[in-house]
Amino acid sequence: MLQNLSEIQKLRATIKTNDGWWTSVLVAPCANRLVQLIADFQFIKPNHLCYFSYSLGILAVYFFAKGEYMDLLIAAISVQASFVFAIMSEQLARYRQDFSGLEFWLNQVSDRLKLFLYIFALAWGFFNEHVTEFYISFAPLNQLINLFFDADTLFMMPMNLQLVLMLAKPVPSWFICPLAILAFLFIDFVNQKLELPVATIKKNHMRMPISRFNIGEQGLLISLLAAFDMVLTLFVLLSLFGAWNSLIYLTRRGLFNDSLNPK
Repeated sequence: MLQNLSEIQKLRATIKTNDGWWTSVLVAPCANRLVQLIADFQFIKPNHLCYFSYSLGILAVYFFAKGEYMDLLIAAISVQASFVFAIMSEQLARYRQDFSGLEFWLNQVSDRLKLFLYIFALAWGFFNEHVTEFYISFAPLNQLINLFFDADTLFMMPMNLQLVLMLAKPVPSWFICPLAILAFLFIDFVNQKLELPVATIKKNHMRMPISRFNIGEQGLLISLLAAFDMVLTLFVLLSLFGAWNSLIYLTRRGLFNDSLNPK
């Protein structure tokens, strides 16, 4: 464990502050404390942490594909653990100035590959769990209303509103597959190294911090909703967040304006 104050400060300097709110505020500082425990052990290489992160990601994929509630919970925890070890690998490499071509390639590829596998493993597990069809309804909203209103108050609502809250629409289970593809395409576009003016990004993030939808926030959303067995909701939110950030990029780059005003 590091004891020297200057070395600890050097290690703290490896924390990146532009990785999104989830990574910068919680994950990176926690990972930094863990790196402090192992930084003196020279036999532990950044690549080792990267491999372990990838192994935890594959474990999460396995449990996501099983699709049952406890499996989803285990997978959700594995996703976050995998992300912590990925950040530890980056910080240890920056601290030791120990960069290799393999590690750079793994860091560039593994996060995107894991995200791809997470989404489609979730879709596979959801499809197998529901076999032929699943139901879309306002049941979660109805449960939320029940927390704040008693039964007598609910019966005073207009009949049409009561019927809407009780409505359940059957949807074929294969529908989850194109929704997963749509979610991944939008998120993959967001994960590209898109070039935007720094001032534009800062202004956008100051106005709406939740728009910082980096890989950490994506993993957090996957973990939270998968842990509560809300796979359909997860894909819808991934699509919405990804579409929102893609729209920001396209409008800030003036691509829509260029198409409307061709030279």
